[in-house]
Order: sequence, then C-alpha cells, then structure tokens
Amino acid sequence: MTSHAVFTVQCPACSARYPVDPGKLPAGGVRARCGECANIFPVDLPGARTRGRTAPAVPSGKSRDNEAPRPFAVTDAADRAARLARVLVSDMIRYHRDRYDRALERGTLREDFAEEVRRSWSEYVRRVGEDLAHDSRYFQDELNSTLARGEELF
Repeated sequence: MTSHAVFTVQCPACSARYPVDPGKLPAGGVRARCGECANIFPVDLPGARTRGRTAPAVPSGKSRDNEAPRPFAVTDAADRAARLARVLVSDMIRYHRDRYDRALERGTLREDFAEEVRRSWSEYVRRVGEDLAHDSRYFQDELNSTLARGEELF
C-alpha cells in the first residue's frame, strides 16, 4: 500500500482548513463544500493544473496566519449572498427531489415549494442581513434560474 502525505486545503471564502488524503482524490480533483460557510470550491493535488481555481494547499503543520491575504480568497458580502442563495436553492431540490420532479411535471412548483422557499428566505435574510437581502435579487434570481429552470416564477 502506498503512503500519501496528507495536505491541507483552505476554503477561499472563509479560510477554514481541511486535511486531504491525495490518494483519495480522483484525477481532475473534486468540488468540495466547506463545512463552515457552505462555499463550494475545487480541490486538486498541489501543483496540478485544472480548469477551475483550486483551493490553496497549506503544508501540514505550517500556518498561513502571518502571510498577506490572497486576493482570490477575498469575498465581499454580495459574493457571499449570491453563493448562499445558490446553496439554499440547490438544497431545496436535493432534499425534495421526488416532489420537485412532480411539481415541475404538474406546473405547481411555486405552490408546492412555498414553505421551503419561505424557510430558505428566512435563513438567507438571517445570514446576509435585512438590507442586502431586500436590496438585491440574488435569492429570487437563483429561485428562477435553478429551481424554476429559467422561468420567471419568483
């Protein structure tokens, strides 16, 4: 059995760190969801070239706390709000797949998902703040593009 040196990746949105066993990464890497902020980011072997941006590898036992922040890791409130909207709406589909498929077929998506939309909106407002939630269309746009598959339902 080959031994692989574990390396650490860092979420570009919140800087949470996770150990990665390179022996478990498939060719081309994976997309990982941060357990802290729910950001989805690509993870690949250190030095591997991929089409997407790869989370920075942090050598095990070393810290980046004293280094200058990297520009790609900086996210503003609008980026976080858009990302959270994507996660919340995608989760509605993921956790209610059968009901989602039936609602699409019957054309009752808005009615059948009213409660999930209400709960997700409440969580969205709680996490991004009243002002940003009400002054932007990230959540509504994500509902229309992802949940309603491009149709203007919300």
